[in-house]
Amino acid sequence: MEYFIKVGTKEMTLYNPRIYYQILSKYWDRLYRDQAPYSKAFKFIDDFRAKEELAKRIADVACGTGLFLESFKKVGYDIIGSDLSKDMLDQAVIRLPGEMLIQASYHEVTFPNPVPLIVSFFNSFAYCQDLPTLSKFLVHLKSQLLPGGLIIFDLAVTDAPEEFFTVKSFTFDDGTQLSRTFLGYPEGRTFHSHFVFVVFENHKLQIHAAESIRGIFSEQDVLQAIDTAGLKLYPVDSGYSDLSNTATFVAQRSR
Repeated sequence: MEYFIKVGTKEMTLYNPRIYYQILSKYWDRLYRDQAPYSKAFKFIDDFRAKEELAKRIADVACGTGLFLESFKKVGYDIIGSDLSKDMLDQAVIRLPGEMLIQASYHEVTFPNPVPLIVSFFNSFAYCQDLPTLSKFLVHLKSQLLPGGLIIFDLAVTDAPEEFFTVKSFTFDDGTQLSRTFLGYPEGRTFHSHFVFVVFENHKLQIHAAESIRGIFSEQDVLQAIDTAGLKLYPVDSGYSDLSNTATFVAQRSR
């Protein structure tokens, strides 16, 4: 599917949505370094690791540019990252030279050895799109956990999804300007997100379009998926995020 936009009298073909992360990989860190609650998420995970007396070894599924994994490497963790996007991993290789970074989809990635911690933050699990897929994915990750190991993830949960529209603009230190227009709406049990990015960089204008489809889950849905996967839900008083519709889940493999 192609997308078109009118700029003056000229009709411009927009990029195919499948290369969303290819387009954004070079801007990702500048967009989200200060917006995403990386430090809170790191502390949340590290506190659980210490409480369970687990080794400092962690795998991040859908690690993107490796920005989150960098926090763990700095304090002595052995790290593994995986992501479907080669372009995002190319950025991660620059940030984390010599580390194991695997290009694979989140539901197929396999680590060389079981690990004590698997994490995936910033709503990545919503790409499962439906409850059976989420359950199957958790079973797959469980098989790669050490006994007593933890899967820690967040997910936007709601019983009443709503449409919303936002426009944000950013100016970076090198003079690059970027605007992001976003429209999201529920359709059945999936949430459709459409983005248009306008970038002015090196005196050149670029326009990129992208879309994504994610599953809509209630909190009870997620608890059911954890139970179906044979994992034990670890009680969490509060998550790392201040967002009202985002819940943090900690699931443990039996020892």
